[in-house]
Amino acid sequence: MGKIGIDIRKIKDYGIGTYIENLIGQFSRLDSDNQYILFCRPQDMEALPQLGENFQLVVDNSAPYSLAEHFSLPRKAKRLNLDLYFAPHYVLPLLTPCRAIVTIHDVIHLLFPENLPHKGAYYYARFMIGRALAKAERVVAVSHHSSADIRKLFPNHAGRIEVIHNGIDPHFFRHPGEDELLRAKGRFHIDYPFILFVGNLKPHKNLTNLLKAFALLRGRRERGLKLVIAGGERDKSAQISEAIDRLSLGAEIRFLGYVNKEELCCLYHLAELFAFPSLYEGFGLPPLEAMACGTPVLASNLSSLPEVLGDAALMVNPHQVEKIAEAMQQLMENKPLREELIRRGAQQAKRYSWEEAARKYLVLFAQVLAR
Repeated sequence: MGKIGIDIRKIKDYGIGTYIENLIGQFSRLDSDNQYILFCRPQDMEALPQLGENFQLVVDNSAPYSLAEHFSLPRKAKRLNLDLYFAPHYVLPLLTPCRAIVTIHDVIHLLFPENLPHKGAYYYARFMIGRALAKAERVVAVSHHSSADIRKLFPNHAGRIEVIHNGIDPHFFRHPGEDELLRAKGRFHIDYPFILFVGNLKPHKNLTNLLKAFALLRGRRERGLKLVIAGGERDKSAQISEAIDRLSLGAEIRFLGYVNKEELCCLYHLAELFAFPSLYEGFGLPPLEAMACGTPVLASNLSSLPEVLGDAALMVNPHQVEKIAEAMQQLMENKPLREELIRRGAQQAKRYSWEEAARKYLVLFAQVLAR
């Protein structure tokens, strides 16, 4: 057995935070032999689940993607005499003094460089992903599609990549009681039918086309339907705000910002459908969460989504606004289609388990520690 360090400083980030929180919780439940050192920020501690006695928290105040983390984390890793360092995203500190495993969720920065704040961000991402592939003992991709993208961009390191799918938090398989649903309605002032989107507002999420499609749909239906967006805030995206103003949708779009998983579970249950026309996903957890909650899903037919969602979602070309609008209308009006996708979705969601994912990581840890 060994001493394993894990960087959890992004545990409050959307998406990767869910990944870190669930894996750490499963490691604590499944493994009492290895010793775990969790590098966190002071404000991260409240997000952590209850952990076993073999877990130790070590505060590191360096910011993700900063120069400081390349000195601060390796210095602590050396002082603590780590046997293995696990980076749950693509940045492996340059001076890491021990063997390492790195998860690369996607290569979106390299495929959509136009969405980055400056060219330096592209070169940093490319260098750090390449270095992780060259230096880590194992590299994990979260889908076969993401693995294929990494292999295309870095063909010299293809043999180091293994695929471990993400899981779904068991909380989303629970049906909220009527009182809980009523509290959620009151909390968010929801007294209308709505289509739900969950995620950040980055350009690859394709919110602009979803807004255009929603405007078309509203022109074909009676008033009252709204689009609810959880996880992102309107004032963080000028592009989204401009599209809403241009389409005169100001009163029909609700931005809820961050919501916790209890509230999110209620929103999935209350929604008429879940719409996710993303242009690129390394995995794509939100549509699976919606499926676990019994909500019919419309999703893009690009990147990892067909692999992850199978035949349990209504797939559309995310570049075709008319097709997105037609699919939303189908899911709202075609009862047999809704019921069939709800049935398939429930089965598809059951295929993804954080316990299974954690067990696969533990096998990797053991293999690397044994070398």
